[in-house]
Amino acid sequence: MSRMSCLNEPDPNKAWELFKKELLGGECRWLFSFLALVGIGYISYLMISKEEPVSYFPMYLKGKAVLITLSAGSVLFAVLAIFNWKNWKQKQG
Repeated sequence: MSRMSCLNEPDPNKAWELFKKELLGGECRWLFSFLALVGIGYISYLMISKEEPVSYFPMYLKGKAVLITLSAGSVLFAVLAIFNWKNWKQKQG
């Protein structure tokens, strides 16, 4: 099965199942783990630094809003990584 084969699937129910399989099936475990760790590290850096955090992309955020947004993203990536690792271990044995 090719990558992102759910995009070429005419049946919406089957496309959704293929998308869930690709997202949570264990193939993205390293990517999501890396993104969660980078996010946690960046949040730690911003909390330690003396300057007020500012984000200009994809929207302008300033102060605590930056930390909240980064935290939400890191939690999302961590949860996706946990599901991927769990499903990968189930496939292995």
